[in-house]
Amino acid sequence: MLYILFLINLLINLNNYFIFALEENKILDCPNKCYCSLNGLHVNCQGLGLKTIPNQLNKNIELLDLRRNNLINLNINLLTSLINLKTLLLSHNLIEHLQQNFLDFLPNLHRLYLGNNKIKYIPKLSTSLNQLKLIDLQNNQINKIEENSFNYLINLQILNLKNNFIQFIPNNLFIKNNNLYKLELSNNPWNCDCRIIYLINLLKQKPELENYENKIEQQIIHNNNNNKIIK
Repeated sequence: MLYILFLINLLINLNNYFIFALEENKILDCPNKCYCSLNGLHVNCQGLGLKTIPNQLNKNIELLDLRRNNLINLNINLLTSLINLKTLLLSHNLIEHLQQNFLDFLPNLHRLYLGNNKIKYIPKLSTSLNQLKLIDLQNNQINKIEENSFNYLINLQILNLKNNFIQFIPNNLFIKNNNLYKLELSNNPWNCDCRIIYLINLLKQKPELENYENKIEQQIIHNNNNNKIIK
């Protein structure tokens, strides 16, 4: 008999917990058609055909998934309140431009995924130190990178720029990124003039990047086998 009463009380408590959790999730205003974790910290709006970032986001969220939508412009004004955001997934959209210094509004962001968009230009991304460790920009249309794009990203560890239209890397592009250990630059149309010297020297000077050196150097040589690099 006591065992039955125990089970009844357990079921009642579990039921009350789930009711509370669902009510809490409702209070946290999960965006329409999106899926949110019970604590409201993870928001999944993947594949909804969105053309803009939802504006009813809980300011405490830590992960926002906006992959596979129709975003063209990254309206940073809709993200400025998300000071606790750690992971932002924007892959497989139609984004063409990155707002200069937009990372200033996301001081605790750790991972930024922007692969498979239509980005052509990387501006200066920040004017203040931040926590960003990973940037994925693969499969875009990038052909120009500002020399100071990554200057304040001192915690950056992984940068993926493969499958773009990059012909050269600006001098001193990674001079402040001492924690960078994975740099993916394959499948870019490298131009073998004097501007490529910085990249070649960088890959030789940083042992942690040496796993990628041969792949990139071979591609540079293949693309420009009639040119000579002066070292």
